[in-house]
Amino acid sequence: MKAPKSKASKRTVTMPEWFMQEMKVFHHSWKLDKLKAGELWEGNEQQYVFQIGFGKPLYHSSPTHWWKKFTERHNLKFIRLHDLRHSAATILIQNDVSMKAIQERLGHSKHQTTADLYAHVAQSVSRVAADKLEKFNPRLNISSTVRQQG
Repeated sequence: MKAPKSKASKRTVTMPEWFMQEMKVFHHSWKLDKLKAGELWEGNEQQYVFQIGFGKPLYHSSPTHWWKKFTERHNLKFIRLHDLRHSAATILIQNDVSMKAIQERLGHSKHQTTADLYAHVAQSVSRVAADKLEKFNPRLNISSTVRQQG
């Protein structure tokens, strides 16, 4: 198994409650698999989410190969699994999550890395924010005030 890219890569990430419930189900299943395997278990105490059986982790390229076949089988446009990470960051930005929180979640050691990667999304969100301020345009408010008084 490969070590993380940087110190920031190894971190705790807070997940939604529904996901944690799914992980509890997985953990119970993992314990049963380990018990059934007995001395054949090769994973020690490591709890890999993706394993080939008997606790051994998948080969690093296996999820990508499986995902490619899955998208072909279901006539879906192929996107890299890593692109889902970008999708998640984009969704968080569009839902007003701070760039600092996103940086920490992604494990970027520098705020600038996150800002550079997602600047285009931040700009579109900034445009939406600016558009919401249009209702405070004094020229619009003066003409509507004059009409209301007349």
